[in-house]
Amino acid sequence: MFRMALLGALLLGAQIAAAQAPAAPAPAKAKPPQPGMCAACHTLEPNQIGGYFESAAFKSQAMQVDVGAAMPQILRFDPKALKVIDAGVAKTPEFLRDAKKRHEVQVTYVEKDGVKIASEIRFKGPVKIDPAHLIDYAGVAKLVAEGPAKANYTLIDSRPLVRFQEGAIPTAIHLPFIGFDKFVDRLPKDKNQLTVFYCGGITCTLSPNSMKKAKLMGYTNLRVYREGEPEWKTRNVLVTTPTFVKAAYLDRQIPHVMIDARTAVDATSGHIQGAVSVPAGEEKAVLKSLPDPKLKAPLIVYDGRGGDQAVTVAQALIKAGQQNVLVLDGGMIGWQAAGYAVESGVPAPTKIAYAPKPRAGSIPMAEFT
Repeated sequence: MFRMALLGALLLGAQIAAAQAPAAPAPAKAKPPQPGMCAACHTLEPNQIGGYFESAAFKSQAMQVDVGAAMPQILRFDPKALKVIDAGVAKTPEFLRDAKKRHEVQVTYVEKDGVKIASEIRFKGPVKIDPAHLIDYAGVAKLVAEGPAKANYTLIDSRPLVRFQEGAIPTAIHLPFIGFDKFVDRLPKDKNQLTVFYCGGITCTLSPNSMKKAKLMGYTNLRVYREGEPEWKTRNVLVTTPTFVKAAYLDRQIPHVMIDARTAVDATSGHIQGAVSVPAGEEKAVLKSLPDPKLKAPLIVYDGRGGDQAVTVAQALIKAGQQNVLVLDGGMIGWQAAGYAVESGVPAPTKIAYAPKPRAGSIPMAEFT
């Protein structure tokens, strides 16, 4: 009897101790998928995803959204039930057929049997900025033409590093919004100096938010080039460097075309591996072999040092409708100094060949449908 009572007391004590012991923490819920750049400003509900619209296939009633992961998110949709909102304005699902690729979107969905079914997709509208803090293309182009020393300005690219490496507006420095506080020493010492921020276009919040941070720090002469890199490259050249080309294109195996703007003789004596010879003044010879402008093929033009020959060819390509033309700062000399591959003793090809490939993890439309 005593033994039974003792056992009961022990069991009761164990139960009380277990009840008083802290419960094991519940596993953390996975955050709704969206690119890190978007997460800096946007909070999603559990049944939402955020990212960049890639494509929609009405035949299979599916869309894919780049959320910054290895693979895009695939969502089904019912054309008769899907709500489509563009910049706050209701659209029909047919809007998806011509929706701009890489446009920022937020998708709400329901999940059935492991399949995400989109109920609403919202396309982001233009960022609202006080007109007093805006500067347009003409204003930025004038500054760039004069240069920072003469025009007394600082031009800041607020995008992530890889985007800056892929091509930036001439004279820009890199100060990303994500990590802004780590790089504030890149801001001008003079807080009254004209400081212009830009990023990925009219829907991008990185440059406006960077401006707000600078304003809180006491900077008084701030502007945002809201149209940013997307508009600039349809009208003018971008710049990059040999190390940036390696990091942004070669290492990531991103298709691009290197164009040698020097004379054919100079190109034969030594040119960047895979480059096409397009001597300055002879651009018409390659116009028929240019990629479709809609592909926005990266065309990286270089000469001896990154001078007039490269700019001449680059501007001719832009005039022909190309929308992603870069000049290699430092040119051939800079490329060789970096120790990168060079071919010599053989003529460089004279026709441009560009073969695009889907972004890493995206699904070609032929397979997607």
